[in-house]
Amino acid sequence: MKKLYKLFRSATSIADGLVSLVRNYCLDNPWVIPAFKKLLVVFSIVITIASAVLWHISATWQEDIAQVQNPDQAMVVAITVAAAKLNTKAAMLGVMAALLNGVYFWLGTLSESEK
Repeated sequence: MKKLYKLFRSATSIADGLVSLVRNYCLDNPWVIPAFKKLLVVFSIVITIASAVLWHISATWQEDIAQVQNPDQAMVVAITVAAAKLNTKAAMLGVMAALLNGVYFWLGTLSESEK
């Protein structure tokens, strides 16, 4: 969880820097906001795909446990814990994708307010 928190904190720091960049530089150049919006869409899609892959791996592990005859309890616990950690990471990636979508729509309001 500490690594996820550090990743989330880093992402918010990057987002803060991007907001400052948009306010100070991008509003003067009309081509930057559409290019940045396209970049946000691409990153959001990549992050969403990564989140889906993690959830798929987690579900596959849990399905494998359910199909094993006479499973070892230690193995069941270890795989369940690992699957739960993957679910947590996938959820954090989903949050990051949602934040990118929020920034995308915020940039849309900036470009509309310039007109």
